[in-house]
Amino acid sequence: MTAGLKPEDVFTPRAAAVNLKTYISRPDLEKALGMALRVPKHIVIHGESGTGKTWLYKKVLGDLDYQFEVANMGLCASLGSIAEVLRTGICREVTAEISSARGLDGGVPAIAKLAYTQTETKQHFFDPLLAALTAIRTRAREKPACLIFDNLEQVIQRPELVQELAGYLLLVDDDRYANAEVKIMLVGTSNEVRAFISQIRGSGPVVNRLTEIPEVSRLTVLQAFEFAKNGFFELLGCELDTEDGDEKEKFLSQISYHSDRIPLHIQDLCFYVACAAQDSNWIITTENFLTSIKDWIKSSLVADVARVQHNLNSIATKIGRRNQVLFSLGQIHKYDFNAADVETALKRLFPTSANGVALNTAQLLSDLATSAHPLIRRNPNSTYYRFLDPKYRIVVRWLLVKGETEEIRLRDFDNALSLWNEN
Repeated sequence: MTAGLKPEDVFTPRAAAVNLKTYISRPDLEKALGMALRVPKHIVIHGESGTGKTWLYKKVLGDLDYQFEVANMGLCASLGSIAEVLRTGICREVTAEISSARGLDGGVPAIAKLAYTQTETKQHFFDPLLAALTAIRTRAREKPACLIFDNLEQVIQRPELVQELAGYLLLVDDDRYANAEVKIMLVGTSNEVRAFISQIRGSGPVVNRLTEIPEVSRLTVLQAFEFAKNGFFELLGCELDTEDGDEKEKFLSQISYHSDRIPLHIQDLCFYVACAAQDSNWIITTENFLTSIKDWIKSSLVADVARVQHNLNSIATKIGRRNQVLFSLGQIHKYDFNAADVETALKRLFPTSANGVALNTAQLLSDLATSAHPLIRRNPNSTYYRFLDPKYRIVVRWLLVKGETEEIRLRDFDNALSLWNEN
């Protein structure tokens, strides 16, 4: 135990800085990103929400002593353009105010805009990309430097912003921009970034300027166990209310299972459990563990509970095949799954009602992907699906309970059923 540490010192789900106390090294991804930084291309980091993309690039860039600046594409909704995000967030030394903008000739609209203000004596021109790169290089001095466009999924939904970004990626190879020697990194949840950009008129060459590292996905079981064990038992000094050695393994398994090994959610869940343990003199009990899960669901995932409920059969339905499919999806540990995977899980989990009958799993998966509140999406050019957000699998696992007669029922927020022996 490290004296004086509190749960918020150890479990930091939304901290801007990397928490070295609980950072889980991912050697393959770190090596891939380090190599990509040496290649003369722009870098794409992709992965589902909460999988640790931000901490990954911050850790690697920090270890390599990079000066880096982040342009949050989520701000485009309020600021209107990537140019304005760069101006307000990166070009802090620039005093010029943008009052209007006009596009350059070149066939790619809204990409390299010259914004200007009219004064009594002169017209001041401002190139947001060049100003951003120059500002980063000035701060970096002799260090390597990187400009990161994060939350890229916010751009992909708006063609005019994709066009603007594609234009910037074309421009940075021009001598005026390249002289700043600032690496460009794109970070987002969609692994189809290149496909989206390639569809934009005039941006075909952008695809050849990108290099992707492997998808940033959830932790391995071993990594999840090590994370929880380090945080609870080594740093905070927590104890279980039993001397049974198997109980620690069960506890770590439950943390791994209910967080789906997603870094953001395992941090979040562990924080709630640690706070409950702190109130019990650092003892983790079955009761406060269950309460922690319910409190976490209530505070963090209640909107996702409603979304899952929208996709359920009526509880009065005799078989409730869709409910069985959803329950089975919660038990499939693979990121990507197809109808055959689901059918195999159905027959294993529901041997009485799912064997010897037509299951129609392909249609049920299609329905879940195209409903008014979809939970899964079909991967492009593939028969495989994945959850739209990892949170939905977490909610399915917590919300749906299989009864002794293979019926599916909903867990109530205040239902104190033991989770220890549930699969």
